[in-house]
Amino acid sequence: PGIYKAVYTARDRSGNVEEIVQKVTVEANPEWNEKIVYLTFDDGPSDNTKKILDILDEYKAKATFFVTGHNQKKNDMLRIAHEKGHAVGLHTYTHDYASVYESEQAYFDDLQKISNMVEKVTGEKSRLIRFPGGSSNTISRKYAPGLMTKLTREVQEKGYQYFDWNCDSTDASGNNVPVDKLIANATSSQAKHINILMHDTDAKDTTVEALPKIIEHYRKQGYAFRALTVDSYAPQLKEECGKGRSRPEKIRAALLFFADGNILELEVVWAVAGLGILKLNPVVVKGLIGDDGKTGIIFQIQVRFV
Repeated sequence: PGIYKAVYTARDRSGNVEEIVQKVTVEANPEWNEKIVYLTFDDGPSDNTKKILDILDEYKAKATFFVTGHNQKKNDMLRIAHEKGHAVGLHTYTHDYASVYESEQAYFDDLQKISNMVEKVTGEKSRLIRFPGGSSNTISRKYAPGLMTKLTREVQEKGYQYFDWNCDSTDASGNNVPVDKLIANATSSQAKHINILMHDTDAKDTTVEALPKIIEHYRKQGYAFRALTVDSYAPQLKEECGKGRSRPEKIRAALLFFADGNILELEVVWAVAGLGILKLNPVVVKGLIGDDGKTGIIFQIQVRFV
């Protein structure tokens, strides 16, 4: 954490260079030095939501529910979860891959529906996302090749943060997966920040049965149980249990380029450093003018932190 300088270097095809320096602030991330388990439940609400909440109450643990538009008669459970300090995130309104991943517009239409539903129930707009199938899913290629590359960038540009997982309970492999198997899978990670994938549907009774042992295991190891926030550790790939990244992440940044005459705007939309949250403001890089008096096309921009 602290104040640093971001140096933006732009080059055009003629070799002209322009450099802009901007002060940036890295704010302390209070979660980074903790061992944390993020219990996450997809596809709710369901008949099992109350049972999950009761167990979380008993163990004084917080969790995150990535919900759908199915089973809205149970939406009061989302209000209760929110009031208890759990996070309610956005999964998908329909969970129909063919319609959700038909196009960028189709995805954001679905996202807006589930966002509206959650805000109506909880009174708060959620910025937490879990893509159906995860951000590296392959099923979307069947409907719109290359779509996930665009969506993972665009949701962050719109102020959301998406979360995959680095530990899979494997309860999605079928209904009534043996409790012992779920416990073994969900407790096999030794990462510093563990995001466990589980599901909250009427058919996941064994997930509910396994939950106490999962919590007990990690609590004995000194882990805290937190609800996700937009600044929480976000595994961006489906990592195997036990192989989650515990080292500081490299600084990541989403860049937008808007060409308008001789002005090119570089906007760092979202970035995070492992030890803190990086806050950057937009900068404007003017088109570079060469010896011939003509504006060159900027084709390379580098950002370094000093």
